[in-house]
Amino acid sequence: MKKALFLLLAFAFVTFVGISSALAQGAAQSSQKPAATQKAAPARVASGVLARAETLSGTITTVVPKQNLLIMTDSRGVPFDFVVRPGAKVTVSGKRSNLADLASDANRSVSVRFVPMVSGDIARSVEVSG
Repeated sequence: MKKALFLLLAFAFVTFVGISSALAQGAAQSSQKPAATQKAAPARVASGVLARAETLSGTITTVVPKQNLLIMTDSRGVPFDFVVRPGAKVTVSGKRSNLADLASDANRSVSVRFVPMVSGDIARSVEVSG
């Protein structure tokens, strides 16, 4: 009787271990797609673009024209810095301007349309009002 009970418990243990390892292998294989079906990285990430263009409003803190840099704070006081490339549209009170003209506009209201990129936030347009 003891021998039969021992064999039954040994069989149950081996069966349990076998089923557990089979399930673990199946789960690992199902989480890995074959190389042919894996999708390539989106073109946006490959080009450095992290997300769609966004708009942020706040006040101008600092402008450094030589570095094409605009630093602003939002309504919560969080600072954001933007690279303003030469092709970006810059307007002051509805009139075309350039980044160098904004150096004297600290504490004025600003709205920046930008693209989040791996290299930093790139301003597409800067609107100063107020």
